[in-house]
Amino acid sequence: METWIEIVKLKMRERRLTQEQLAERIGCSQGAVNHWLSGRRRPDLDTMNRVLKELGEENLEVVQMLRVNEQRGLYDSANGVAVPQWAISQSAFRYPVLEWAAAGDAKPSIARYSTGKSHVSDYHASGPAFWLRVEGESMSAAYGRSVPSGSLILVDPLAPASPGSLVIVSAPLQQQAVFRELQEEGGRRYLRALNPAWPVLAWESDWHVKGVVVRAMLALEEG
Repeated sequence: METWIEIVKLKMRERRLTQEQLAERIGCSQGAVNHWLSGRRRPDLDTMNRVLKELGEENLEVVQMLRVNEQRGLYDSANGVAVPQWAISQSAFRYPVLEWAAAGDAKPSIARYSTGKSHVSDYHASGPAFWLRVEGESMSAAYGRSVPSGSLILVDPLAPASPGSLVIVSAPLQQQAVFRELQEEGGRRYLRALNPAWPVLAWESDWHVKGVVVRAMLALEEG
């Protein structure tokens, strides 16, 4: 909840929106917005996501995590199990949250890079997907598509990458994997940061797409 409040306040300042104006746009009272932003009341998940969308954060989703022992993720197709319907309203799968160093590994190991955490998603991965927590401000933008630092991104190593995809790329010259938007012009690829202050990276011959980012979210854990 605190992260959601911080992002909403930041985006309101950037867009010079008052509480009254935001309330009018999402169809509620100014008093309700004031209660949410002061932490006195908590909006439902649909409202939280509607606010993010109205503020231009269409690539973020607030989700509620259900801690149910029977929930297990589809990380390994041999033993993965979908979340039971009685536990959540839609089919979901649990994937591990890995350390950022896993992004540069050809076959990231849960044992080696595990943070000890996992999260569910409705996304049914093509491969051994995993979550990473975004570091730095290269993919944070004041307007339009934005994935702020601290967001969780779900990486599918087998999903097809195309121009416009958010991707994790192994870039040896950068000494680590990078998170960028894949673009192509005149048959040549390049990587674009969503933050306009960051430079465009021309594609190098030894770079490889390690996975496509298929979900981005702000996670609210319920324990």
